[in-house]
Amino acid sequence: MITVSRWLGRLILILYVLLVLVVLGARYWFLPQVDQWREPIADWLGQALGVEIHAEKIAVEWSDWLPVLQVHDLTLTDGAGHTTEIPHLQAQLKWQTFLKGRPLFSDLRITGLTLTLWRDHEYTLHVAGQTWQSPSATVDSDTVNHDFVAWLAQQEYVSLQQARFRWLDYSRLAEPLVLEQLEGVLRHQSDGLHFQLQASPQSGSGQSVQLKGHLQEQALAQQQLSGSLYVQLNELSPVVWRQWIDLPNHLLQASLDTQLWLELEQSQIHHVTLDTRIYNGVWESRDHGQLFARSLRVFASAPWTTFQAVAQEQPLEKRLLTQQALHLEIDGAGLRWERASYFTEALHGERLRLVAKRLATAPSSTIYIDEFQLSNEDVTLSLAGQWTPLNQDWRAGQWDITGRIQDLQLAALYRYFPTTEIAESVVDWLKQGLITGQVSEGAIRLKGNLHDFPYQDPETGVFFVGGAFQGAEIDYYPTTALEKGWPKVENAAGFVAVRGAGLWVNQATAQLSPMPTEPVQAHDIQVHINNFYAPQLQIYAQTQGPAQSYLGLMTTTDLGEWLGHSFDQSQATGQWQVPLALRVDLDNTEDVTVDGAIHFQNNTLNIFPQLPPIEQLSGTLVFSESGAQAQQIKGQWFDGPLLLQQQIGAANQFLLLHGRAQARALNQAFHSILPAEALQGELVYQVELGLDKHKRFQLKAQSHLQGLAVHLPAPLAKTKAQSRTLRVEWKPLKAQQNQLQIYLGDDVVAVFESSASIPQGFVRGAVGWNQDQFALPATGLVLDLASAELDLEPWLNWLGPLWQQAGTSSFQWPTLERLRLKADKVTGFAQQWQHLTFTLQAQPKNKWRADVSASQIAGTVWWTPARTSTGSALIQADLQRFYWQPAPTTQEEVLMKEFDLRLPDIQLKVSDLRWGRRQLGMLKVQGSASDQDSTRWQVTDLSLTTPHGTVQATGNWILAGAQRGLYVDAYLESQNMGHWLRQLDWPDNLTHGELQAQATLQWRHLPWRHTAKDIQAEFKVFLQRGRISAVHSRAAKLLEFLSLQSLSRIARLDLDVRGVLQEGFPFNEIQGIAVLKEERLKTKDLRIVSPVGVIVLEGETDLQAELVDAQVVVVPNVDMSGAAIAAGIALNPVVGLSAFLTQWVLKVPLAKAMTTHYHIFGPWDSIQIEELKIKEPETAF
Repeated sequence: MITVSRWLGRLILILYVLLVLVVLGARYWFLPQVDQWREPIADWLGQALGVEIHAEKIAVEWSDWLPVLQVHDLTLTDGAGHTTEIPHLQAQLKWQTFLKGRPLFSDLRITGLTLTLWRDHEYTLHVAGQTWQSPSATVDSDTVNHDFVAWLAQQEYVSLQQARFRWLDYSRLAEPLVLEQLEGVLRHQSDGLHFQLQASPQSGSGQSVQLKGHLQEQALAQQQLSGSLYVQLNELSPVVWRQWIDLPNHLLQASLDTQLWLELEQSQIHHVTLDTRIYNGVWESRDHGQLFARSLRVFASAPWTTFQAVAQEQPLEKRLLTQQALHLEIDGAGLRWERASYFTEALHGERLRLVAKRLATAPSSTIYIDEFQLSNEDVTLSLAGQWTPLNQDWRAGQWDITGRIQDLQLAALYRYFPTTEIAESVVDWLKQGLITGQVSEGAIRLKGNLHDFPYQDPETGVFFVGGAFQGAEIDYYPTTALEKGWPKVENAAGFVAVRGAGLWVNQATAQLSPMPTEPVQAHDIQVHINNFYAPQLQIYAQTQGPAQSYLGLMTTTDLGEWLGHSFDQSQATGQWQVPLALRVDLDNTEDVTVDGAIHFQNNTLNIFPQLPPIEQLSGTLVFSESGAQAQQIKGQWFDGPLLLQQQIGAANQFLLLHGRAQARALNQAFHSILPAEALQGELVYQVELGLDKHKRFQLKAQSHLQGLAVHLPAPLAKTKAQSRTLRVEWKPLKAQQNQLQIYLGDDVVAVFESSASIPQGFVRGAVGWNQDQFALPATGLVLDLASAELDLEPWLNWLGPLWQQAGTSSFQWPTLERLRLKADKVTGFAQQWQHLTFTLQAQPKNKWRADVSASQIAGTVWWTPARTSTGSALIQADLQRFYWQPAPTTQEEVLMKEFDLRLPDIQLKVSDLRWGRRQLGMLKVQGSASDQDSTRWQVTDLSLTTPHGTVQATGNWILAGAQRGLYVDAYLESQNMGHWLRQLDWPDNLTHGELQAQATLQWRHLPWRHTAKDIQAEFKVFLQRGRISAVHSRAAKLLEFLSLQSLSRIARLDLDVRGVLQEGFPFNEIQGIAVLKEERLKTKDLRIVSPVGVIVLEGETDLQAELVDAQVVVVPNVDMSGAAIAAGIALNPVVGLSAFLTQWVLKVPLAKAMTTHYHIFGPWDSIQIEELKIKEPETAF
């Protein structure tokens, strides 16, 4: 034993020494020189890994008695020539390497690796010279390098740093996938390999990729992959990743954050758990439309085959018709489902939650819906139930769903009715008819096969949605903007339900508003659509409300058309109770029936708005879509009894109105067009209103007017005893065109026609009086009047105010086109016109032409309107004669009502103008409104021309303001003033005489006030070589008397001048100034030079009181020298009367004896003359 122990000890010592020598040799001799052995080492490693290896440099370090290799620029080349480059590799060798002959490492660190994984066309995976056969590959298993897998499983720790991964898939012809910043760790533990990788995908492919996993060591040894994998992808873009992995093609756009747990068995994916969040996702399906999601979380746990069916886009029923377990949760926000073939509009979901499952232990493929919640602005929906697929058609499955609805908006109900199962007309009615309203709490129940939906036969299934509603507005007969409907049901409350293939609204209360301000209350409302496949809408209601609201139905619904629009303008007071029944075929909305009745109980009804209402109305009016029938309707109209009979609605049906009207009521009813008390007495009438053979509204009224006195201008006037037939007829001509005919007796007729272009008025008309032939114009109004005598004053007094009010009325009368009046005698404008023919005719471009011919007047007048809004109209008149016979004048002031006066431009010519017997000659006037001031009318030229004299004037006519009035500067000239005055009907006042005169005239407030106080004038007169006649001339007599008085002083000279004065007072010259102001005429510097002497006159005459107060100086013509001196002084316009006396006496000392100074005063008819003493002029020494 001792010897054995000794040899064993020696052997151990020898081995130890050898080991120490080997270690020391390796450390100090072999390892420092290892780079010289890199090729043999590379070959050795290549044989172990099955690849060709080349290294640029190998170095060895020691760490804890273990060598650490530092390999630089390592290149691995596989049999196909693919290379893998490793810039730096650090590996800590295990001592087992030398025992097993294979490289084993306790710590392997790879830095800067660029790893390329690629799949060939036969689905074989290749990496770093190693191959794996994918599940779908057809490559022989001998191509797999089992040594590499076994070797990799024996490494304790492997790490990748700053690596780069490239994926090439030749089977998909995809672009390379590159993962940057790849970091990874592989650990060998007792249960297998644990690994973790994370990297950043290339730009546009996502944010990060993370891979974790565990592979069982036993499976690796058998060249199988078993274990678990965890994959996390952040901000993945399906559009980009679809080229590398299989994703559903329906997903068009999204950003995904995905976590994926995979269970592997024998290199096959066995079970998958998916938790993905989808942002801004877009899905599209040809059968199911397009789905948008702002955010969507999908959690699913199921066998791989279920996910594979989704990824391969197998039909939905194939994905679900299986008995494999499934757990599914979906949470969504901001969802929108568009373009689904079975819904009319997009469906929205602000919040969505679904929890569903399928049990592997269940005997069928039943999917249990534990929770389904949907909320949006339309409804909040909560459901639970189950679905059992029956075959490949998912609709054929059995559904059993129960739930509740909250805050259902009736206006959105139509969105959830599939048009593939329900008539489109029903969906349209729901869309347009249910306007507002809410079901706060309701229930939903669905049971049956969807192929039988909506279960018209109760045996096939159950479909129910219902609940109490309030605040509803329902348009049960929706129409377009161009159509008439029926008033909406407003503020309705009741119970609504969709049961099977029908819609029911029961025990509802509401209000209707045919008139906005006067609603009608309705109760016991029932609305039914019995069958969605042959939809008939039926409505029943009891209504009560203001009568006027019901009459609103005449214009807002087809009821007015059914009754021939007979009551469209009617008005009523009081309350009506009206039961209504309405039926509408939703597939043919023209098919409408209505039934109702109005029971009058002492109501008031106004059939025609322009006429008084019918009062104390009683009886019943039954109506339907075919018309209305009056049943013993009685009342009071125009203060007399009225009876309505028969019916209206069908062709040639009329309501008959028989009654008696009192004149006082007629006067009150037509007070806007009739003078006060124009009618007296009463009349009996008959009115027919209804539809003609073409079902167009027609009205006929007739009365003999016996018992009624009419106090209107001829030919309308009549007495009570006279019988004169009045016929009024309103009848249609063609579409939207009607005619009104009025006949009074046999001599007056009026016809007017209306058109759709003017709903309130007439487009053309004609009025005739004593006309054998009568025709309507193409447009406008024509008046043809003929009479032996006509007094215009009553007609003007009656029609004048009406004409002024015509522009303020909403009713439009046709524009006057022609007026023709012919009469033997016409009285008007304070004149009598004999044999008058007057024609007023519209001309192109809005011009007018008037032609008049009578004994006193003849000519043509043209009116041209202004071309612009700021321009002025033009009147052009050319009259051959105008003879005006003035009325007797008075001294009273004449006032007119204030009015706004604006004058157009005027061009007037009167060839023969006469004022009574005064022949004024030819008158021409031309004037225009000022461009700067419309209130100033400029008289640019005014002339009056006769054979014996002319007048020329210009000026302004101010039409507004404190200075309003006429201002004229005139010039008068005559070669024979005596003849001119004789032509002006002032004979024997003047013989001969040559006149030159200037005048300034101011006539204030013309034409609003006619008074002499407003006239101011100043005349400068120069008249020569004439004689003031002795006959009928106060002036001649006075001048003659003054001259004779002065001449009596020198009678001793035995001079006889009486012969000179026998034929009036002759003069050589008369000149001076006369001023008229406030009805007083002042003369100054008025000098008369005559053969008998010189007369100088100054003073004032009161024209109103006819008083005179003046001083006169008379210088007799004794000798030529004295007369010449006196005449020279007198003709000096600067010299006044007192200065004349002084100069005269100084120059001719003997003049005092011949000169006479008089004071003339007193009334015109008895003028007093007082001789005054002439003062001696003072002499300075």
